[in-house]
Amino acid sequence: MASNGTALDFGHDLVSFMKHPGPVFDHYLPQTLDPKFLRRYKIDPPQRPKNKVSVGHVISRVALQHFIQMVVAIVFVWIVPRDLEREMEDVGTILIKLMIGAFMLDTYQYWMHRLFHRNKFLYRHFHSVHHELTVPYAFGALYNHPVEGLCMDTVGGGLPVLLLDMHPWTATLFTSFATIKTVHDHCGYVLPFDPLHLCFATAAYHDIHHWGKGIRYNFSQPFFTLWDELGGTIYPYSLDDMVSDEVKKEAEEKKHLDAKRKAE
Repeated sequence: MASNGTALDFGHDLVSFMKHPGPVFDHYLPQTLDPKFLRRYKIDPPQRPKNKVSVGHVISRVALQHFIQMVVAIVFVWIVPRDLEREMEDVGTILIKLMIGAFMLDTYQYWMHRLFHRNKFLYRHFHSVHHELTVPYAFGALYNHPVEGLCMDTVGGGLPVLLLDMHPWTATLFTSFATIKTVHDHCGYVLPFDPLHLCFATAAYHDIHHWGKGIRYNFSQPFFTLWDELGGTIYPYSLDDMVSDEVKKEAEEKKHLDAKRKAE
């Protein structure tokens, strides 16, 4: 059992489980305000069905998920021995652990995610909750059944931290970035100036997984698409098919107007 001197250490670990609201509001505000200049980047295919649950219900379930994660974090910190004299890891070690941790998390979540889809019992009783959101948004990134949340998110994020023996601040960086990327996957926008799209899967890639035929594909999350490529579970798509009819009409009108101006 850890001593009372673990307060600072506990604080570092607790931070890693309380970082969700920031990226949620950053990504959810555009959806709430729906600014016109961003509509061309909004994922809004016309044939997609509406969500089956309210935003209020989603927020309450996500709050429960965070409560469970915090309880697990507190129990973990007080039971697992911690080295209080441990120095901060150097930059090279941090980067290596972050990269290996990302691969470990991707591997774990891909196969768990695929299992929750392929097994009818697991899907019907647990994972189907997350797919009540056919139109993903930031607050719904961690909307799921508590059992799935514990198995896939809490354990999935905790294993790399434990197995790689991450320093508390390294663990905070890792879990914070994983959360930001998970929220990003559900934000509902594909922005041209988004730096995360340079290296990682886009929001459109995961959005397809939430409805239609795509529900049996694109299991990779939260970082890379490697396991989908190896597992033959990538669903091909075009960004032109991911926008609303209104946006398509506006684009055609603009194209026609530009052509007319050039002809004059």
